[in-house]
Amino acid sequence: MGSKSQFDSLSYALGNNVGAGLNRMMSDIPFDFDAMTEGVTEGALGTAKMTHPEALDTLRTFFMVTRPERAQAIAKKNAMTPDSLKTPEESLADPAMFESEEERRFISYAFG
Repeated sequence: MGSKSQFDSLSYALGNNVGAGLNRMMSDIPFDFDAMTEGVTEGALGTAKMTHPEALDTLRTFFMVTRPERAQAIAKKNAMTPDSLKTPEESLADPAMFESEEERRFISYAFG
């Protein structure tokens, strides 16, 4: 068995890998990382607020229906804004990806 330090390093490396993948593949989504961490923790401990099938259904709907529709609306809005007026954050995650903070937290939790 490894030491606590080795497990801590492995845990950090795993989290870093997940985070880098999110940044690379889903930089348009302003996830709530606290809710995502809560979802990971509760899922691993068997205390999740939703079942695994419920989480999968939530994510399937968001990524196959909701995200494409909202991404299209965001792209249309951004196309009307001159580049010189955009902040660096506007080219990445847009808060309009979620209808509310509650939805942002719910999707982030399900993703975790």
